[in-house]
Parts: sequence; C-alpha cells; structure tokens
Amino acid sequence: MRAKRLLCEVMTTSEKQYKILVVDDSSAIRSIMKRELENRGYQVTTVEDGALAVEAFKKEKPDLITLDVHMPNMDGFQACAAIRSSVGGLEIPIVFLTGNDTLEDRDRGFTLGAIDFVSKYSAGAWKEAADVVDKVLAKDKKLAGSLALVISTSDITLGIIASSLSRYGVEVLQGTTDDEAVRIIYNRRNELDMVVIDFTTVNLDCFKICDVIRNHVHLHDIPVVLLVGEVHRGLVLEMYQAGATDQIRKPFTQEELRAKLITHLEAQSLFQKLGREAIKNKMILEVAGEGVVGVGPDGIINFINKAASNMIDLPIGEFVSRRFSDFFAVDINNPKDLLIPHFQKRNEGRSVFHKATGGILPVHFIAAPIMQGDVNFGGVIVFNDITDSLRREKIKNESIKKMEQEMQAAGLLQESLLPKKADVAAVSGLDIAFFTKARSPVSGDFLIIEELLEDKVAVLVIDVMGHGVKAGLATIRMKTLFDELKRKSQNPVILIEKMNEKAFTLIENGLFQTVLLAVFDMEQNEVTIGSAGGVPPLYYSTKDGTSALLAMSGNPVGITTGDNFEVDWLKMPFLQGDTLILQTDGTIECTNEEGTAFDQYLAQEKGKVHLGKSKKSQEIVDDLLADAIDFIGGDLFDDDVTVVVVQKE
Repeated sequence: MRAKRLLCEVMTTSEKQYKILVVDDSSAIRSIMKRELENRGYQVTTVEDGALAVEAFKKEKPDLITLDVHMPNMDGFQACAAIRSSVGGLEIPIVFLTGNDTLEDRDRGFTLGAIDFVSKYSAGAWKEAADVVDKVLAKDKKLAGSLALVISTSDITLGIIASSLSRYGVEVLQGTTDDEAVRIIYNRRNELDMVVIDFTTVNLDCFKICDVIRNHVHLHDIPVVLLVGEVHRGLVLEMYQAGATDQIRKPFTQEELRAKLITHLEAQSLFQKLGREAIKNKMILEVAGEGVVGVGPDGIINFINKAASNMIDLPIGEFVSRRFSDFFAVDINNPKDLLIPHFQKRNEGRSVFHKATGGILPVHFIAAPIMQGDVNFGGVIVFNDITDSLRREKIKNESIKKMEQEMQAAGLLQESLLPKKADVAAVSGLDIAFFTKARSPVSGDFLIIEELLEDKVAVLVIDVMGHGVKAGLATIRMKTLFDELKRKSQNPVILIEKMNEKAFTLIENGLFQTVLLAVFDMEQNEVTIGSAGGVPPLYYSTKDGTSALLAMSGNPVGITTGDNFEVDWLKMPFLQGDTLILQTDGTIECTNEEGTAFDQYLAQEKGKVHLGKSKKSQEIVDDLLADAIDFIGGDLFDDDVTVVVVQKE
C-alpha cells in the first residue's frame, strides 16, 4: 500500500492530475471507484445522484465523468443531457456505469454523447472502468500533428469527436454546413489528412461533399470516414461509389473510433511516402478484404476485384462473360436460411457460393442495382467470407448452451441450501416469514435462517454484486464460511469480519457483497445486528409504538480487509410484538415504466405503514411485495429480491 501512495505522489508532480467526477447512488460503488482511481493518480470527487452531478460539473470542471444510469432525483441520461447543454459540456468525456446494460440504454447513451459503457456487475467492473478512464485521458503520439475535418450539423457529435481526436494530438476543424465544409476543404486542401462526415444528420449533402473531395487533385486519396446508423445499411454501396473510404456505425465506442482513425491516418502517411500513383494502384487493387462483383442487366459479370477472385479461387480473367448465378450453391441442409442476391432492389443476407477449386464459400452479401432513371444497368454485389464467423457462432451457441446448463445446476444447488418454510416455522419464539426471487436461474441474493447455541437465532441476508453462476457460487461459499465460523463465535461483528477475511482467498476478486446479520437472543430478549453495506433495516418497537429506519452502513465484504474494513452494528431490545424487516436492494431499486426508481425513502416509508398493525410476518411480507409490484406494474423485478420479516411472539 505504501508503494502505491508513493507512485501517485510522483505521478502528480510530473504530470497533470486529472479530475474525475464519479456519480453513483451506491455508496459502495462510489467508494470502490474513488479508491481505484486515486491509486492511479487521479483527483476524485463523488456525488450520489444526477442533480448533484450537474452542480459538481459546473463547480469542479472535471476532466471526465463516470455516470450511473438509474439514480433517484435525476437519472444518468437526464444528467448527461443537462451537462451536454451546459457551457463546456460538449467536450467532457462521459462514461456510463450501468447495472442494466441493454442495447436500448447504450443507443440512448451514445446518442446523448457517451463515449463508453461499462457494466458494473461484471467481475472487476471498477478496474475495467478505470482502464477506460486511462485510455480516454491518455495521449497518443501516433496521431500528433494530423489535421482532420469533422462535418456534422449536430453539436453533440462535433463536440464528442473533436474532443476524442484532440486527446490524441489531432488538430480538428469543424464544419456544420455544405458550404462551410467545402470552403474549409479548399482552404486547407494541402494539409488535410482525414475527413469525417456525419451521414446521420439532416440538411447535410454527404454525397456532394464526397464528390468535391474526390474530384480535387490534392484530395482524391485522403480517407473519408462516414458515421452511419442502422437505417443507412442499404446505402453502403452508394457511399463507397461517392468516394467514402470507410464507415463507423453509431453508436460507437471511444476505442472503436480511435482504432479506425489510427489505421487510416497511418495508411495516409504511408501513401504520401509511396507517391500518388502508387496510392491509386493500391486503392484499386485492395478493397479492405471485401469481394466486389459488377454484373450487367443480363447477369453477365463485367467487373470483379482481386479479393473476390481470391475468395472464389478463380483468376480474374476467367470470370469474363460468365454469369454470376453460375457461382451460387444451394445448401440443402438449410435452404430457408439462405438468400439469393438479386438486382431489382437493395437486398442482403447470407448465401453460399461455389468455389472453382471445389467446396462452398459461405458469405454475407449486400447487392444493389445500378440505375439511371428507370433504366437498370445491372448491379453490384459486395460480399465477405463468413466461414470463421459461422465457426465462432457455433462455438458461441455451444458455450451458451453449456452455460445455461451450468446455471440450472448451480441454481438447483443454491435453492437446496435456502431455508425451508417448515424449518423456519419450527423456530421457537419467533414468527419468521420470507420471500426470495432470482432475476435469473442463479441468484446473487442468499438467505440463511438458523438456530444457534445458547438459545439464539441467526438471520443472514447476503447480496452479491452481480448475477449468474459466479455470483451464485459466491453465495454458496459464503454459506460454507458461515457454517464454519458460527461454531467459533455468535457475535455478528466478529462473524462478518471473519467472513470478510476468508472471502479474499475463497471468492473471486470483484464479487463483493453486502451483508446483514441479525442474531436474536431469546433468553435476553434482544437482537444484535451487524451491517456490511446492507440495506438499513426497519424496526418496530411495541414498547414505544413507533417504527424507525435503523441507519446502518459499513463496508461491503470483499472490498478491503484488516483495519480498513468496518462493520456497523447495534444492539437493542426485541420484546413481544417487536418486528424487524431485513431486505436486499431488489425492491427499493426497482423501476417503473417511466424509469422512476422505487427509491429507499419511498420503499421504507411504505414499509413503516405495515408495522404495528397486529399483522403476522407473512402478511407484512405480502404487503411489502404488493407495494413494490403495484409501483412497477408487474412482478418482473430488475434485480434479485429478498425480504425477511421477524416478529417476537
């Protein structure tokens, strides 16, 4: 630990100490991200919701923001939009950390200007997030001194790409209209190394701009990269015919953008050294590995490039006067999965070609007609060999099937270790009811209810950060640790501390977990509760006739050890009629159709309503779940759910 601190001190004296704003409603994740980033020499500020993030951005002026998606008061998307509309907000890199990593969320986030997404429930998520921060803020000398023109009518797109390129040492010019772009192109024609055109924005004639570039003697060979969306897939041939060199699909990540631009800028530098004629020959002979075939209206091949001839294993000269249909093959095993390219309209799909040397070639193709008015002059087909991708797809499907089998087996094992209703009902002196529901076949939640020595009863609630087999196995290992350690001590604080020490050697790094352990002493009529980052319990006192939220925190298990690990605890009376509610965050963090969270305050306030009403524990559990289900409009929770109600009889 001493060595890490010294490294940070040296780093901050010789280089700029970048400021990072970490935004997450989970105190555990804020703590983890702060520690990981500070160990890498960054200055870190943390806030717990989107509204505070906007204020902190304006005050702190950070160099980068990590932003949770689902938060109370203002969610991550709203905060991102507010920051982007603020002064200086277009240039700030924003990385989303999310527990609900969906294509819809990614598309929305990238539209708002995010540069990357990291799932915070993956193993070592905070390290992955910190690695993204390092890559975004690192300078790349390969691009230093290059000049790029970015053309878009979207301020967000201009800001994000300009910010990304500038970080790699590229000088960036920006154009927002056709006329402005053309003027810049002519004025800087001898200096430009690349043009990036946003094809997805309106009121921008991308084909006109490409035509200007390709018809200028100084510019016909520079890379022209188009930003395209899903709806533009059918226009890919027209884009290339107009002079585009490459395309980047939206939404794109920072690394994808960087990789594409480095490739083209390095190639451009090489081309300049080889000379203009060598460039033209190279561009004609190589088409990025894609096969290109042109056919006349009669279906006869009139053009084929080297990549296509190599894939079909036939010299270019031997394609002359042959029909393109001669190279189709029919896969009798999967005829419904294949499409035959035609040239009446744009079409694409998978097909199979005959190879001249025998065998077949599986391909993905895009075919389009060549039209002038109503006259069809034939068509063009662009195709790729998908042999390797089909092989990978098969391996992936087999892996998915194996993983599903493993999850089913792990889920059955986990379920067998959960408390049995009959055993819980037999616990003397306590009325205990519980509910557990996994989001997937294997749960990241786990519940233990056991009678201990000396007339004591333990209720242990565990919530592993994550889902799937790894999270499920972590809960089973925690069950094993508890069974081993409960013989040595029945003090919740000592038990949690010992479980934390063991977790570092038995549980995979990154699978940290929150823990609530309540030990009920039936002889002394009291309960001792230990918390390691768990959801604060609800407590009803018969004597006072009041319900209260027990404000407890502590460090989650698996984050740190030794003196740095803290367990929050309290001891209080537990008399006849007293009630305690323990739960994970599956209910309090669930969201409705509008994306509003059933946040901790609202959930706990509703919970208090059910206490002190002479209800049995099972009735309280049912009412708590009914509140959450009514809020989200169904019983499909976003996370694993565990609720336990304990009442002194």
